[in-house]
Amino acid sequence: MTGREETLLSVFVGVAAPATLFVLSWWSAAALSIYGPAPVSERAIAIAALSGLVIGVGADIWLLRRWARRLYQAPAALVNLLYVVWSVMALGLCMGVPVGVLVVGIGVGLYQGRRDRYAGRDEPAARASARRTAAFTAAVVAVESLGVGWLALGERFTMRRLLSMVGMKALFGNVFAEAALVLVGCTALAVLQHVLTRRAALTAYGWGLPPRNPSAPESS
Repeated sequence: MTGREETLLSVFVGVAAPATLFVLSWWSAAALSIYGPAPVSERAIAIAALSGLVIGVGADIWLLRRWARRLYQAPAALVNLLYVVWSVMALGLCMGVPVGVLVVGIGVGLYQGRRDRYAGRDEPAARASARRTAAFTAAVVAVESLGVGWLALGERFTMRRLLSMVGMKALFGNVFAEAALVLVGCTALAVLQHVLTRRAALTAYGWGLPPRNPSAPESS
């Protein structure tokens, strides 16, 4: 691993750990206040969020360099779990707009490509790995999009806004048309995520490889 790449990974981990614990602590306390047996004060929610931030910063101070160096050896189950968590966080922080989710999926593709590169996998194996990663991210996006779409069908203001965004405001009130639009939109987002993740993985895998011979056949 080059020094520049290790620095970039250190910056990523250094930001991701505190930010993740901050948001998870904040949302957990807020959820407990809403759905728990007793309300939680705003001050307690703020304390919980700041506690998560402090724990994340403390973990960075002690473990940052070790985490950065071993990031590409992280267990696949942990990587998948973190992707789902960050994807949900991106969806929530973007108020249901899937732009943040797509960006997280691209990041996972970049990570998987570099992971395969340092693992010494040949090109066919890397392409198969990229397809698996892309399929997983597409499945997660499909589930999240269906969830948001289902909620939008029940929230008339949200559905009106969505139809206005795509220039189909005239369909407002037509339940079948709205449901069809949700299904089409979810499918399109899943396909787009698959393409973006796969392309990101293959691009990242190719960084540092010698230029490809133009006359050589491309494997699929």
